[in-house]
Amino acid sequence: GQHWSTKIGRLTSRALAVRDAHPEDFIDIDYADLVTDPVGTVGAIHEALRWRRGSDVDAAIAAERGRSRKDRFGKHRYQLADFGLDEAQVRAEVGPYMERHGY
Repeated sequence: GQHWSTKIGRLTSRALAVRDAHPEDFIDIDYADLVTDPVGTVGAIHEALRWRRGSDVDAAIAAERGRSRKDRFGKHRYQLADFGLDEAQVRAEVGPYMERHGY
């Protein structure tokens, strides 16, 4: 747990630095939006990139939603303590990313 917490902390810190240095090259999307409104979210990505979006995109999204359903492999419940971590440790590693994105 500590290894991955440190690794993800380093990754998010570097990602924020690159994103700040090149804001014109990034599109921010929220995973929750992708799950609740995949057509709209993908549409926003296409719009931001100025890509033409054909009906095949919406059809592919609908097909994937039909195949993928929440909890199809059962529910997984994890606690930070299961990995030898606590909230303070995780926030120390990824706090800036969480704050930037409203988590």
